[in-house]
Amino acid sequence: MSVISNFLSRQTSLSDLPICDYRPEFSLNRLVLGVDNIHFDVHLSPQLRRTSERAAFCLMVRHSGVQALLQTEEAGKWKPIREAFKDQCRRVMAAAVHKAKSKQEIQIDYLCQIAIAKLIKTAVETQYEKTIERLEKELRSYELSHRQDLAACVAIKEKLSWVRLHCGDLIRDAAAVLFDLAAEEGKEVNELREANFGGDALLPADFFCNPLVYAQNTDDDRLLLHTYVLLGYRFEDSDSYERLMTLVDEFLQKTDLPGILEINKENGDPDPAASLSRIWLVPENVDILFDDAKTELQVSRLPAGKPGREERRRLCRRRRTQRRMIRSIYRSFHRAGLLNRVAAGFEVQSLVEEFCPPLSSQQVLRFLVEPSTRKKITAQLNRLRGFYDRPLSVSSLNKAIRHIRSLPKAKVRERLLVFLRALSRYHRDLTHYRLIKAGMDAANLDLDERALLLSRENRTLYDFLLPDEQVKEEQPIISHVIIKADVRGSTDLTYRMRSEQLNPASFFSINLFDPITEVQFDYDATKEFIEGDALILSIFEQKDTPEGWYSVGRACGLAIRILQIVAQSNIKSRKHRLPTLELGIGICYSESTPAFLFDGSSRIMISPAINRADRLSGCDKSLRKLIEKRNLPFHLYVFQTVSEKERAQTADDLLLRYNVNGIELNAGGFSKLSAEINLVPLRFSAAAEAPDAGHRFFAGRLPLVSGRYQTIVIREAPVFRVAPDTLQVIGKTTDHYYEVCTHPRLYEKAEQVLGAKEV
Repeated sequence: MSVISNFLSRQTSLSDLPICDYRPEFSLNRLVLGVDNIHFDVHLSPQLRRTSERAAFCLMVRHSGVQALLQTEEAGKWKPIREAFKDQCRRVMAAAVHKAKSKQEIQIDYLCQIAIAKLIKTAVETQYEKTIERLEKELRSYELSHRQDLAACVAIKEKLSWVRLHCGDLIRDAAAVLFDLAAEEGKEVNELREANFGGDALLPADFFCNPLVYAQNTDDDRLLLHTYVLLGYRFEDSDSYERLMTLVDEFLQKTDLPGILEINKENGDPDPAASLSRIWLVPENVDILFDDAKTELQVSRLPAGKPGREERRRLCRRRRTQRRMIRSIYRSFHRAGLLNRVAAGFEVQSLVEEFCPPLSSQQVLRFLVEPSTRKKITAQLNRLRGFYDRPLSVSSLNKAIRHIRSLPKAKVRERLLVFLRALSRYHRDLTHYRLIKAGMDAANLDLDERALLLSRENRTLYDFLLPDEQVKEEQPIISHVIIKADVRGSTDLTYRMRSEQLNPASFFSINLFDPITEVQFDYDATKEFIEGDALILSIFEQKDTPEGWYSVGRACGLAIRILQIVAQSNIKSRKHRLPTLELGIGICYSESTPAFLFDGSSRIMISPAINRADRLSGCDKSLRKLIEKRNLPFHLYVFQTVSEKERAQTADDLLLRYNVNGIELNAGGFSKLSAEINLVPLRFSAAAEAPDAGHRFFAGRLPLVSGRYQTIVIREAPVFRVAPDTLQVIGKTTDHYYEVCTHPRLYEKAEQVLGAKEV
């Protein structure tokens, strides 16, 4: 079926066009099959299932207008049902992300999304059938009544007939509402997904908001006509989806795209030939390939003279390529006998209301483009004219034929471009639908009690439940983090305040301890000790509670908040001529369970992490004097004054620290943080922009207990060896230290990379 224009007989270069490639990344191939070794066993929230059924019935009643006939008030309860559905969807999806995080397997989250999609589709189809059943039951009750109401019987029969006739529309419209609501909540959960797995793990925004998923039939004429373009479905139809895609692939083969994609093969693309179809998965590529008018408009908006000269040249080259491409594909469609069908497809939309029924959309299209069918279709209309309350004259069809014949070439070309865009959208949605359909078919949501028990015992069950549906029991602590905040120069500060008749106890309480109490619950932190001028907090992680496995990230976030609290307090203190506070904070993660003892009813924690956090929060006085003279950009620097041999002989921390309003995280804590959230490297374009050359920076977004998110930036820096007497640098060690940064410039960079806002 090679109908490519001679205009493309020589290979056309598309190197000037910014064409996007897209490969759908969706699979469940790493998940464990259920007890039947065929499906994935899914136990979806019973509350969400019930709410989905209520929401589907409510929508069916509203869209079909049968509320009065069925004497139900369910449609009037739509708003609270909708809010309950949204809330439950969001919480189930968030729980699934936590479960996926605990197993380090994003496909668990994909399975949950597929399960919710299948639940919605099944609920809508089931409630449609129940609406039919209730109408039939209502009709029988009137017919059997000794006081038969003929008007009511007629009304129910007419509505029943209407509901059956509009089956596809009712199911599609109700499902679309629920899918949109679920997708809206999915966007909220995307922040949590991205924080844990990175942006590459997110499914496309239009993946589930797909009209083909809602439809009962993917080649339904009404759906195609109103959402995409009318396509043929018979073997002999030249405008069938399969034949059109073959034509498109052959057309693209005549360009240099295969060569470009061959280069991509060297970068890991296994099948460049299949990539041609993938190009058509991106509707924007159609405009990039063919829409010279859009490029012409961009050229006209460029400033005159030298400032826009280079951009004008680039766009003019693109416009020339696009003009060659649209002329060539126009000729390809002409030779394939498709241009008339493309032009006629736009006329069908205005004719279906007049002729469908009794005709189908395909019959209207064939009347417009196939003269051999007109006599037969006209006879059909004449036979059925008495059954309809409209004339069913072919005059409108003949008028449309004359209009199509009079269309100028430029107008047909415009319609071809619109057709190609719609074909691309259909190709994308059909590709996504096939992935979703395969996932739905593989997910078994209808497990009886025996199968549920058997699957759970064999560890093949995927539970996606609301928090209040899960078995509540106190889980053992499996790891913990200690945060030590130490006030610098507290002895001198206390002495000065007392000499000035001021109260240091209330000062520390108002400016430090009380504000921390107000925010610590947002980080799931607990105060363990207050030692005069120092504060020790802990964050625990418990078994089988992945929603709380952010202990290091939350410790880092809390430490940043503590420094922000101190900074705000210092502004107020300076205003009233009170002393200001400086802190040093140490964060130590321990992959172990702490010990506890009790002093009466007071629980006292015992953990080596407390001593380690104390060292991390410390600051050497002589080092402080030296560093503060140099005005360095960070608040934390760590040095080694002893030899490697001396360090190897003891487990004690022999490093020397400068920590003034800084936050140090131990190396184990950084490794744990890398597993908790997706840390993205921050790269700086020039040495002048980099805050400190040779250091590495990482940024990530942290989910808080409240559901908000906080951005954190970590600096990884080498530990330098210094002379113990002069503190002069004499070399670099193999060790690194980690600072939780607070520099505004770093957070501006992080927001650019992550697309996130600081809380």
